[in-house]
Amino acid sequence: DLFPESDIIVAEDVLGGLFAMQDDSNISYFAPDCLEWEPMEISYSEFLYWAFHGDTDTYYMDYRWNTWKDDIKRISNDNGISFYPFLWAKADSLEGRHRQEVSMSEIIKLEFDFLNQLKETK
Repeated sequence: DLFPESDIIVAEDVLGGLFAMQDDSNISYFAPDCLEWEPMEISYSEFLYWAFHGDTDTYYMDYRWNTWKDDIKRISNDNGISFYPFLWAKADSLEGRHRQEVSMSEIIKLEFDFLNQLKETK
């Protein structure tokens, strides 16, 4: 399934990534660069520790552009950064992609709509 009903979304990131607690209480990450669920192999309490004290700089290293800190400070809590070409599409660099603040619901809807279209073509 694209989104298992037993999973509970516990967090989202500004890129359109989702963190979900699975029925085994481990966390998976929906990666916006490949539109797939990736197991993080950590529990919810470990995830909370990682989110507040862990090495998120390394985790997001490939998704930082020159002005990312300033851009993130300016967006509202219910918005994220939309990229074009999309993160799951081929592009020369992250820096060269157009970035725009949009609602998180729009980013996530686009990701899952695209996934549904891919599923229909297979």
